[in-house]
Amino acid sequence: AFCCSTLFCNCLQAVSDSLVMKEPSVLGHLADALAHAQNSGNFRRQNWQKILDPGLRLLEKTYPGQRGVIIKPANSANNMMEDILQLRPSKTLFMYGSLRDFLLSNLKSPDESRHMVPLFLKRLLPLTDYREKLQLIDFQGLEHLQQCAVLWHTQLYHFSGLAAENESVRCLAASDFLQQPNPLVRRALDHFELPCDAERLDELAESGPLSHHSKSGDRFDAGARADQNAALAAQYSKELDDTLHWMDGLLSRLPIDLPLQPQL
Repeated sequence: AFCCSTLFCNCLQAVSDSLVMKEPSVLGHLADALAHAQNSGNFRRQNWQKILDPGLRLLEKTYPGQRGVIIKPANSANNMMEDILQLRPSKTLFMYGSLRDFLLSNLKSPDESRHMVPLFLKRLLPLTDYREKLQLIDFQGLEHLQQCAVLWHTQLYHFSGLAAENESVRCLAASDFLQQPNPLVRRALDHFELPCDAERLDELAESGPLSHHSKSGDRFDAGARADQNAALAAQYSKELDDTLHWMDGLLSRLPIDLPLQPQL
């Protein structure tokens, strides 16, 4: 979440004959079911995978005229990534942003963020030994931006472990994509073993997805994005600095080597 993944997927679809399924509802329902099962105290992974498998099969159908399907899960489905990679070890790309950019993105949608971040933390923290290593007992007592920072940290810790264990996984920093969109879009399609239309690739910045806001469709480019982030950073400079300083302590105890490996 908040790493330009929607924009990236719009680019993939624009220059290929692939179909991008953005946040299919079946994955959201399955992620909710997994969280409920884990909270019930009766969770059995083998039984859970028997439920997940037919759900994934719903996403495997072919579509007329399409050469391939790329699935962009919602952030809420990150709690299923280990099971999905076990059941379907297909080509996978983990996309992520910097801590500062992640905090800024949460500040752009404060009401949604305050509602969703604690829910995501509750789902993700039990997946690794993150909480035990940092002795983080009560994340709900943290300030909102601190919760956002912990979510960023635990997601990257989770991703790095999965990437190290699965040959089909590659990692991509959002900043690299924004700086070099065309070569990284082509590289991603190569990773997914899908064709790329060179002519449409050249048009991305002028008339393609890179010229418009990925959500609203309004005219929007790299310059407008940088101006928006700069204004937000100035408005919340103290809160950002305080949170980044606070996170230095957690990062010193549990470092995350960036960029995540293996890179796209």
